[in-house]
Amino acid sequence: KARKSKLEKARKAKLAKAKLERARKSKLKKGVTTAPSYKAAYLHNPHPPYPRLSQRRREQGRVLLRVKVAKNGRATSVMIRRSSGYKRLDQAARKAVNKWRFIPAKKNGKIVSAWVNVPIVFNLK
Repeated sequence: KARKSKLEKARKAKLAKAKLERARKSKLKKGVTTAPSYKAAYLHNPHPPYPRLSQRRREQGRVLLRVKVAKNGRATSVMIRRSSGYKRLDQAARKAVNKWRFIPAKKNGKIVSAWVNVPIVFNLK
């Protein structure tokens, strides 16, 4: 009886493993894509410098950038998706992010170029 119990457990484990494998393969067929990332600490992406004139004028805001990340992890295109309302802040964010390194996107395990949104916040403390 104990032997049957062990065999039954082994059979169930094997079925569960096969089910997981089928699920993984079906995801690959659908083209699972991971987005590019800029958040990894080892990328050393510094926050843009605050423009001096903007500081003096007490300008603050949030810039949302749309960045095309190439296979090599570099930004090939940086566009302003949503402005902060201040041209100096927008341009400072764009200039800094253009120099950043990214973790490129992957599709089906292969590195591909893709778009990512990058928010940059300028606020005076």
